[in-house]
Amino acid sequence: MPSNILLTGATGFVGRNLLEKLINQGCNVRCIIRDMENSSSIQKLNPEIIIGDITKKESVINSMKDIDVIVHLAAMVNVSECMENPAKAFETNTIGALNMLEESRKEAGKSGKEIFYVYLSSDRVYGNAESKIANEETPPNPLDPYSVSKFNSELILKAYNSCFGRIPYIILRSANIYGHGQSKTFLIPSVIDQILRGKKEIRVANLDYYRNFVYIGDLIEAMAIVLNNKEKCRNQVFNISESSQKIGHVVDLIRKISMKKLNRDIKFVKRDRLSRAKSAEFNKLALDCSKISKIGWE
Repeated sequence: MPSNILLTGATGFVGRNLLEKLINQGCNVRCIIRDMENSSSIQKLNPEIIIGDITKKESVINSMKDIDVIVHLAAMVNVSECMENPAKAFETNTIGALNMLEESRKEAGKSGKEIFYVYLSSDRVYGNAESKIANEETPPNPLDPYSVSKFNSELILKAYNSCFGRIPYIILRSANIYGHGQSKTFLIPSVIDQILRGKKEIRVANLDYYRNFVYIGDLIEAMAIVLNNKEKCRNQVFNISESSQKIGHVVDLIRKISMKKLNRDIKFVKRDRLSRAKSAEFNKLALDCSKISKIGWE
């Protein structure tokens, strides 16, 4: 794998975990971060750090010099926050990706070499697909600002590759990620945090919807596999998921484990204000991950 890699979103949940993996595998990693305030978690890994904001075109000029691969993770990832501020969601998720692509195009033109672009997208781009199982050929049907902003970035990436060349891409459509160190604004850490703080009634949203889930370590392994097989994965899209689960089942599993560990009763209370608009929710949909399994992921 050793390459010169530019990583956006390095201080985020996925970014921190991926950065550690890349450094351990001998990669030279340059990280674009907005400020040093939240960088302590990555400074100990000693990557090259440059201060920049992907939403500001002038802020990322010359960030690609000597880079072989860009891994684009930076995004506004909370779906509810994207619905509350859709303009910011499009600015961060779509314009941010466009700015990085434009800089990639310029650098590839100057150097005459390719810059692989690995983009972390989302299973939400499928929306309410007609099929109950989505593979990479299933037509996307994004429903909300977050998923539309991510799918827009996919389309722009494909257009840049098609029109300008020298920017081969790999798109990973990830399920809902969970694992140690994730923000408490997300489902699983939110429930666990409330339990550990001794709350007698755990507040939850609608438990009837289904979600695809993937553990952070498995997602990082998938990213390492495609980086190690860039040519085999050139200009392709891959689903990354472990299973489709009803949210109520996930929450009940946490409840049962916690009751056993803590030896106390735990009850859940539905709060409608925590639920998103039904128009932004999608029906049960499982991801077919057979494509990436063929190159060694499980």
